[in-house]
Amino acid sequence: MSHVTEMSCDVNPKYIDDFIKALKEHFGEDGVEVDLTTPISMKRYNNRTLHSDDGSFGSAPKCNIVVRKETQCKKLGRNALVNDLGYTVKDGKLTGYVDVAGFSKENQDLVMQNYATFVAIKPLKLQGYAVKETRKNGLVTLKASKYL
Repeated sequence: MSHVTEMSCDVNPKYIDDFIKALKEHFGEDGVEVDLTTPISMKRYNNRTLHSDDGSFGSAPKCNIVVRKETQCKKLGRNALVNDLGYTVKDGKLTGYVDVAGFSKENQDLVMQNYATFVAIKPLKLQGYAVKETRKNGLVTLKASKYL
């Protein structure tokens, strides 16, 4: 049976849109539900609600960013007994509620790599740099150039 692990995420609140963009790049544009004002209920692998007001074991709060289990299974390329993936945004902090059966550490790292790339590129472009991104063997290289 799958379970949910709570984890803090090292995401700067002013770059939350870049984190959402990284999730959408990983899971697909339509695979990520976002509502930063009204949290969304998450579901267990058996379609029962994962939310619990009493904070009981295996529960998670309603989340602002949700990736449904069907989307995770599509990414995995197979059916799996996984819970929805969710993130809350509260007091400038991002907390994830993850079922590693559907969102492995390797995939979490890929999303964070994309997030870091988006965050690094943004100020360069604002300063007038042209940025070329190259990916090879899991390594991202950014080349910034500016003509005066």
